[in-house]
Amino acid sequence: MSYLGNEETLVELPAIQYIKEKLGYEFIHGEQLTPEHGERDSMTEVILVKRLERSLKRLNPWMDESNVNKSVRILTRPENLGTNLLEINEKIYDVLVNLTFALEQDLDGSGQKKYHTVKFIDWDNPSNNEFLVTRQFKIHGPPV
Repeated sequence: MSYLGNEETLVELPAIQYIKEKLGYEFIHGEQLTPEHGERDSMTEVILVKRLERSLKRLNPWMDESNVNKSVRILTRPENLGTNLLEINEKIYDVLVNLTFALEQDLDGSGQKKYHTVKFIDWDNPSNNEFLVTRQFKIHGPPV
């Protein structure tokens, strides 16, 4: 029997090529998404926080720095959203898809704060979102 290839050559690389060429995603190899390259503060981070912060500011220009930080915490500290994985996943889904997360902020300097819905994803104009695909993205878990 002849050698056909491996998972990398048969699946991973063709999938990345398709996602880049047909869907327009940016590709960055996981080796570049490290603290040394300024993409994460530590290898334990799963979310690229700096990219998330930039996206939040772009999609919610009304946000001040405090509200950007609160929005980032919703995704980076999900254990605060519920007591089990199902409950946490449902709440994150609601935040991302059903736009159920709102924050108070004074927008006009009047001192009167109003609630504003936070957009993590622009569902109306997808080109406002950042699309990134990677491979070999390493994450370090807690020491065992």
